[in-house]
Amino acid sequence: MKDFTDFCTSLRDACRMLETVEATLPAFSLTNTDVTLSALGSAYQALSLMQSGGRLVSNAKCLHFMFPEVCLPMDRRNTLTKLYGNTNESSGKFCEVLQFAYAAAGRAQAWEKHVDDEWNTGAMKMVDNAIILLPAG
Repeated sequence: MKDFTDFCTSLRDACRMLETVEATLPAFSLTNTDVTLSALGSAYQALSLMQSGGRLVSNAKCLHFMFPEVCLPMDRRNTLTKLYGNTNESSGKFCEVLQFAYAAAGRAQAWEKHVDDEWNTGAMKMVDNAIILLPAG
């Protein structure tokens, strides 16, 4: 991670993009994802939270913290390795994983009854948990 001052600067610099994501939330549904997905993609591109060139883990987790109902936390070991078979990250993969998560959550029946205050805090976290449970390679 960048030092705290640079981390905060990146968030402030991305504020307009983050506000755009927030503005899309009232119209978001698992069958109406395009506007929110586009806004999340722009916010992902605007954030630069790591000293290294990597963005997927830091940006996805930050966006999940701010918008847990529309963004799942992603990582290399589980998300990328289990869905792509590699750890190469890109903004395209970020959006593809979100599309996958929306489709998976949209197919689930009565997933709301599994929401809790621990591991299953919402649809996106439940999809993330399901990815984690996939067998390796």
